[in-house]
Amino acid sequence: MAVYKYFGPGCSMFGYGCVEGLGEELSRRAYEKALVVTDKSIVELGIAAKIISVLDGAGIGHAIFSEVKPNPTVANVKAGLALLKAEGCDFIVTIGGGSSHDCGKAIGILAANGGEVEDYKGVDKSAKKSLDIVAVNTTAGTGSECTRAYVISDEEKRTKTGIKDRNALATIAVNDHSLMMSLPKKLTAATGMDALVHAVECYISKNGFMLTSELALAAIRCVFSWLPEAVRSPSNERAREGMAVAEYLAGLAFGNGGVGMVHATSHQLSAIYDLPHGLCNAILLPPVMRFNKRAAAGKLAEIGRFLRPLEAEGKDDETMADLAIAEFERLSAEIGTLVRLRTLGVKEEDFGLLAEKALMDGSMGNNPVQPTVQDVMDVLASVY
Repeated sequence: MAVYKYFGPGCSMFGYGCVEGLGEELSRRAYEKALVVTDKSIVELGIAAKIISVLDGAGIGHAIFSEVKPNPTVANVKAGLALLKAEGCDFIVTIGGGSSHDCGKAIGILAANGGEVEDYKGVDKSAKKSLDIVAVNTTAGTGSECTRAYVISDEEKRTKTGIKDRNALATIAVNDHSLMMSLPKKLTAATGMDALVHAVECYISKNGFMLTSELALAAIRCVFSWLPEAVRSPSNERAREGMAVAEYLAGLAFGNGGVGMVHATSHQLSAIYDLPHGLCNAILLPPVMRFNKRAAAGKLAEIGRFLRPLEAEGKDDETMADLAIAEFERLSAEIGTLVRLRTLGVKEEDFGLLAEKALMDGSMGNNPVQPTVQDVMDVLASVY
C-alpha cells in the first residue's frame, strides 16, 4: 500500500489587492503583536508600509526586523529572534521572497522550540509548532510561502542548512501580485527560473507522486506562458498573476515531492559565493538534466511532449528529452539567465569543494541518479 503525505499552508489568499483583506483573517485569530521580517529593499519600496497599514487597521501592533540578507544567515535568525522576544511578539509576518520567509520560519521554530538552527537540520525535527507565520509573498519564484522547507546560511562555516518541517508551514500565505509589479526584470527572470527548476526537479524526483507531478506540469506550463512577458513588460498584470500562480503550484509540488541535484549544487554556490539562488538554478538546470537523462529520459520526454505536442509524434524518449532541455535553454537565453559561472566570480579551483558539499546536501537523495564528485565537477565545468 502506497501512502503519500501532502503538506500546505493553512490558508492561502490570491488576487490583485487581496492583501487588503488580510486584516479580516488576522482579526479572527486574536493576534496582538507581529514581528515583521523583511529586507531593506521591501521597506524602501514602500511594500512593508502597506502590510503594516493592514496590521494597524486590524488593531495589531508590530516590531520590524528588516536586516534579512538575500541568503538569510544564522546571525539574521538570532537577531530577529532577540527582537521578537524583546518586543513580546506573538506571531510573525514575513514580507518578501524566500529569504524573508525562510528567515521567519527559522525564527518561529526557535521561538517555539529553543536551540540553534543546526538542531533542526533534516526532516520534522522540531517538537512544537512554530509561532504562527503570515507569509506575504512579493516575488514569483521560491514558493517558500507555501512549503515546509527553509534554508539558512552559516557565514562562518560557509554552509547552508536545509530543513523540512511541517511545524514551519505558514498559517496564512498571501500571493497578491500587485506587490510584484515593481520587481526588476533581472529579479523577475531569476525568480521565475527558480520556479521552473522547482517544477522540473520535482517532476523527475524519486520522491514525487501523481499529485506532485500534475502540479509540476501545470507550473511548467504557466512559466513558459507568462515568464517571458513578465520580464518584457513588468507592469503586465496578467503576466504577474500567471507567475504568482506558477511559483505557488511549483512550491506545492516540490514542497511535497522534493528537488534534486540542481538545488544540491546551487545551495553550495550561494553558501560559498553568496550568489542569487534562482540564477544559479537557471544556469545548472540544462547540464543537470543532461546528466539525469540516463535514468529520467522518459520523464523528461513527457515534459517535452507537454511543451511541444505537435513535434512529438513518432519521436522516441531520447529525442523528446533533448527537445525539453533545448526548450529550457531557449527560455533561459530569452530572459537573460543563460550565463556562465565564471562571469559570476566562481573559481574553477573550488569545483571539488563545491561538489563534495553538494553530495552532502539533503536534496541530492531525491535525484534520479546519484552522482560522484567528478560528475558534479563535470556539470560545473560545462557551464563555466
